[in-house]
Amino acid sequence: MPLSIVRTSQERLVATCVKQALHAGIERNGQAVLLVPSFAQALEAQRELSLEQGLALSVTTTTPSAWVKERWEVWGDGRSFADATALMVLGREAIMEATPEELGPIELSPGVVQVLSNLAGQALPWLPLDDDGHVREDVCAASGLTRAETLLIGLAGKLGGLLDQRGYVGSATAFSLVPRLLADASATVPSFVIAGFEAMPRAERELVVALGSLAPVSVVIPICPGPAADQANALAAWFEHAVPCESVAAAEDRVPIERAEGLSRLLEALFTEARLAVDPQGPVEILLPAGPVAEAELVARRVSELAGQGGDLVVAVPDVQRARRELVPKLAARGCHVKLACSTPLLDCASSQAFFSYASTVARLAELAATWPEPAEGLEGPIAQLGDMSWWPPRELSDFLLSDIAHVGATRAWWVDSAWRGNRLLTPARILAMLQSESDTSPAVARATTELLKGRMGTAASKLLQPYVAALAP
Repeated sequence: MPLSIVRTSQERLVATCVKQALHAGIERNGQAVLLVPSFAQALEAQRELSLEQGLALSVTTTTPSAWVKERWEVWGDGRSFADATALMVLGREAIMEATPEELGPIELSPGVVQVLSNLAGQALPWLPLDDDGHVREDVCAASGLTRAETLLIGLAGKLGGLLDQRGYVGSATAFSLVPRLLADASATVPSFVIAGFEAMPRAERELVVALGSLAPVSVVIPICPGPAADQANALAAWFEHAVPCESVAAAEDRVPIERAEGLSRLLEALFTEARLAVDPQGPVEILLPAGPVAEAELVARRVSELAGQGGDLVVAVPDVQRARRELVPKLAARGCHVKLACSTPLLDCASSQAFFSYASTVARLAELAATWPEPAEGLEGPIAQLGDMSWWPPRELSDFLLSDIAHVGATRAWWVDSAWRGNRLLTPARILAMLQSESDTSPAVARATTELLKGRMGTAASKLLQPYVAALAP
């Protein structure tokens, strides 16, 4: 059977059974694909696979969404992926164009637009719609949907039509079409291993089922005691109900997991009504802060104590942004070296704000330098002529040089800022020349400025990121 459910007790993302399935896929046609839930997990898996002989170069590790987008760019019909903004704009348009009969009790509001865009973006191919995009009311009634829910599905069909007219395709639609397009083109489809998922949205589940008809697919399901495994078991049950599956118990399940007794007892007690006693032998501690404000201070004290004993520590929190604001500064003040993994909007990141400000200032200075007046001839020699000086002093560039992404250092950055502020005859060309000087700024800034002046913004950003990448190299 092409679709296999592999159950493993190993808790690592790249478990032994994952490596075995990838090796089998490579033996089949020379390549294999490992699909994981996020790019962070993809990087983690890539690092581990790079150490495994035969898997370093033959395995593509990515997310389902990224894999589908890449295939759509090659095999798709030319439509662009509809992002959240496009779905929201067209969803609002669909509601505004709807007749009173199509709207019923539904009113135009941000919440309704959000629900409609999510419905069309994530589930459009599986909604009860006919070929013309009209809702099938008989199917909705048989499913027990309310009148408002039925009308909302009809609006989703209307939104689907607007997407087609504007040259867009929803992600769920692309998920449903890509396997069919590959089959029609007789394209070579590699073996797939699906790992790290405890739950999957409908589009990803349908993608796995469709890929199972084209190539071997192994879905790795973790085994753990108690209700903590309910989601993963429900995912396996959905696949087994959707298509015939082969159920496989990974061979490494015979090897018990080494864990302190207190942690094992705690894991058994989680999500259950049974009151299991956990002996206070050291592996498990409970910190009881006096209130929300005291929580970060209490955790920081305990982490600092443990850090003093040597070794690395991992702090897992439900709200990473809150920990970034409250906990990280306290740990840093205690001399702890902290690495934080979180997703932050690009424009909310101080380094990205500094980079965009730097890039826009360089672009403006380049325009001014091209039209800057030449020195006039005087009795005692050339006399400097000034153009538009509204940019002086270049505060944005000084702020950028003080940021971590510039790799300049505070002492040199303040020296450059002082030199700029002390020269009222400073010209844009002189500023750009200093930015391209490694001795005045840093090698990263000099290379990035050169790329910006060539119009290569992405390459400029990569030049500034290279020192970080080099620091991560083994």
